[in-house]
Amino acid sequence: MPYKFNPITGKMDYYEPAEAAAVTEDAIQFLDNFDDNSVFWAWWQLAKNGSISESGDVCTLSVADSVDGYWDNGANHCPRLVIGAPGCPFIYEVKLNSYTVNDFTMAGLFISSYVDANAGSYTFMFGRTKDSNQPIDGLASYFNNAYPTSNAVTTFPIYLRMKVDIFCLQGNVHTEYSTDGETWSTFDSFTIQNLNPGGWEGLAIGFFAKNVTPNYNAISAPFDYFRMYRSFGPTS
Repeated sequence: MPYKFNPITGKMDYYEPAEAAAVTEDAIQFLDNFDDNSVFWAWWQLAKNGSISESGDVCTLSVADSVDGYWDNGANHCPRLVIGAPGCPFIYEVKLNSYTVNDFTMAGLFISSYVDANAGSYTFMFGRTKDSNQPIDGLASYFNNAYPTSNAVTTFPIYLRMKVDIFCLQGNVHTEYSTDGETWSTFDSFTIQNLNPGGWEGLAIGFFAKNVTPNYNAISAPFDYFRMYRSFGPTS
């Protein structure tokens, strides 16, 4: 029976989305198809420097050709949609339709400690990027001002997901990607305790579009859907 996580009440609400039958692994906790021309109230929107718009069954995050589109630049930050994560093993995924892949840009999923979703110091990102200084043109993970893992997958659309094991407030995150939404390939993994060096504050997840040093180029990234569903066992 599909449910969605209500970040306001902290409870699981019954939900009967049209796509529920397509997800056979687990019950859906949260689903947004971006098909009502209005950003769903459950999202926490961060878009001081950039824009978030929903139209034509996609949610588009756009960043101008400016340093202000970096993840965090003092009072400035790139657009992202954020939601609280449940306290049990879960999986979340997004479909990134396309974007004009300018140099020094990135778009995809993230996970962070909840209070750090604004700053990014302990935020793990996974998505499509191009950075000629590395050089990277494909999928990459990004953490603590470095790219731990990358490959040369450049296909669009690209499906991205993170599979999160949380037991006793610590665990692992496994990243995967797919070119068809059905067959998934392993990308990398990391321990979730690295996101909370000063103690446990809960987790925030979501998706983003940003530019990166040194040129901070423009980016406009359309996302087709976002969904989060419960895992009933280890996700590895």
